[in-house]
Amino acid sequence: LVNENPDSGFKYSLKSLWPLTPEHKPVNDAEVAALEFLSENPGEPFTAEVSNPDGGKYFTKYSPDRAVAAACWECHNEHERRGDEYPEFVKDDVMGAVVVYVPVP
Repeated sequence: LVNENPDSGFKYSLKSLWPLTPEHKPVNDAEVAALEFLSENPGEPFTAEVSNPDGGKYFTKYSPDRAVAAACWECHNEHERRGDEYPEFVKDDVMGAVVVYVPVP
């Protein structure tokens, strides 16, 4: 609902280097770099300023999306859209990121 409401003031998404759905795929080199950073530094967030489609800027914060319950990694590990290069996730692995986009005035 936040993403569909232009008055909310921000957006959010899930992103992954191993997305199960196309909308969770990184859309540029900056998102790939953020996801790689989180995979190598799972205890730290990643922040950046990025361009938005309207020509403005977003402050973005990427927080690690970790496998915290067996249901998380089991579903991803057994999913029918899982690719060949897809890792076998276990407890506490970084599976991707929750990304919050806040417009910069």
